[in-house]
Amino acid sequence: MTRAAVDPGICGFEVTITACTQDLRRVRLVIDTDCPALQHAAAALQEVDAHAEMEPDAPGAQILRACALNLYCGGCPVPAALVKAVEVEAGLAQPRDASIRLEHDPAC
Repeated sequence: MTRAAVDPGICGFEVTITACTQDLRRVRLVIDTDCPALQHAAAALQEVDAHAEMEPDAPGAQILRACALNLYCGGCPVPAALVKAVEVEAGLAQPRDASIRLEHDPAC
């Protein structure tokens, strides 16, 4: 089982992703969040093909497609976190944290 915790920023809708597989290909996803848009995407993402998710434009890829149809914030980091959790659970990537750090200088 692979678990990812995501703090997406200003919206405040924290997300916990749980990915689980028995065959290193079909990955079951549980997405726990209060974000209504992500809850709609989660309904379409109960199980994904890990190998298809490696190529976002592949016919079987579901994560980015479901997020594009349901999320209304283009800067949401959750789609990337979903793909990373699937990759780790399927043995296609090593578990390592990723982050985004933002700084703003209003003088520019």
